[in-house]
This record gives sequence, C-alpha cells and structure tokens, in this order.
Amino acid sequence: MIWFRNSERYEREPWGSVWKMFLWGGVAGVILALIFEVFVQSLFSESAFATVLGPALFMSVIVAPLVEEFTKPLGLRFVRSQINELEDGLIYGAAAGLGFAATENIVYVLHSVAEGGFSAGIMTGVVRAVSSTLLHGSATAITGYGLSMVIVGKKSFGKVIGCFLAAALMHGVFNLTLELQMRYEFSALFALILVTLFTISTAFFVRNRIKRLDKDTGEERVS
Repeated sequence: MIWFRNSERYEREPWGSVWKMFLWGGVAGVILALIFEVFVQSLFSESAFATVLGPALFMSVIVAPLVEEFTKPLGLRFVRSQINELEDGLIYGAAAGLGFAATENIVYVLHSVAEGGFSAGIMTGVVRAVSSTLLHGSATAITGYGLSMVIVGKKSFGKVIGCFLAAALMHGVFNLTLELQMRYEFSALFALILVTLFTISTAFFVRNRIKRLDKDTGEERVS
C-alpha cells in the first residue's frame, strides 16, 4: 500500500483516507462478497451455464471475479471528495483491493496451518503475497481509475463499467489458470510462475500509470 500511495510525488493522498479504503476492503468488501456469492450461487447453480462449466469453475472463474470486483471498490464513494486527480482512483482502488487480500490471506494461511502445520502456513503466505495480493490490489485499482475518469475527467459512467469488466476479466483469468492446474494436474510450479509474472506485471502497470499521471498533473501546475 505504501508502494502504490508513495508513487505520487505531488499531493499524496492522506493516510487516513487510504486506511479507510484498506479497512473497507478487508471488512465490508469481504462480508458483502460472501453474501452476494452465496446469493448468486443459489440463484444460478442450476443454470445451463453453471452446469456446463461445473459448480467449482463457475464460482471461481465467473461469480467470484464479478462479485469481488464489484464489492471492493464500493467504498470509494466514502473518499469521493478526495478524488481530484486521475491517479487518485488508482491509489484508493488499490488500497481497497489490498485490504480484501489481507483478510483473505489470513483465512488461507490459518487454514494451511491447521491442515499442514506452521511451515505450510508460511509458504501459503509467501505465495499469496506475490500472486493474489497483487492481483486484488491491481484489479480494484483499475476500477478505481474508471471512477476517477468519471469524477475528474468528466467521462461517462461507461468508463467505470468498462474498467470493472477489465478488472473482473483479469481476476477470472488468474483464477482460471489455477483451476486448470488443479483440474488437469500440469506443473504447479509453472502455474505459479505464470500467475506471479501476470500479477507483478499488472502491479507495475498500475504503479507506472500513477507516476505518469502524477507527473503530468505536476507539470501542468508548474506551467
């Protein structure tokens, strides 16, 4: 979160607002996602689409990405007044996504400790730190960017929808890779390298976008 937030040189976002979004993602975002996922699963579990994909794949690749990428950025409405630059949505979105990842990571690590001991928990934490954590932060940052384009750039609300769908697609591709690895039992190491490279690339993309937008804004003010 420090890495994303401090990418700005000019008018950095106040830590109070950044933490607010982190807590939103880690508490409200998780609770809402669980409620919606249970509801959607009960509603569409018998649909033809779910039957073709299978319940596990349907939930992992379709439902979870759409629901989670919807609930995580909802909290940005509470910092709307702070979003006065295009890069601000990226930063607050990343904070909400990282909060969600933090709670999810705690659950997975505790489960791994219960199943395989302390070393298994450590390994789970390390792996998720460079995969799922970066995925959640980067994906929600993109939705936040869509919101800042509407607020600051005066674009149509379609920008938010487009960014949300892009975030859900990123999330879905990530989950699909892991599901295929488990289903067809190809190299777990290869799958891990693949998703890690993917999430690191998206994180650097978001950070570089923040720096580029911040530089442009700073130069405009100086001139």
